[in-house]
Amino acid sequence: MSQPASTSLESLVAEVLDLPVSEISDTAGHDTLPEWTSLANIQVINAVEEAYDVTLSTQELVEATSVGRLRAVLRTRGVTC
Repeated sequence: MSQPASTSLESLVAEVLDLPVSEISDTAGHDTLPEWTSLANIQVINAVEEAYDVTLSTQELVEATSVGRLRAVLRTRGVTC
């Protein structure tokens, strides 16, 4: 699933989780969305890595527990999303 870099993080997560973008906010994560299962988490991370051409470290994966935290991790890599 290759996404253009201009795709918003919310849109990307919404597509993977098959949810409307309106349901995705910075607080959205596996604790708040039943659709964000462990398998969906892998799919979200894979989609993000492909879309933004990054490979996240194990520590970054541990930190990326919500859309907002994932965005913060990406910003440390110089990615605007």
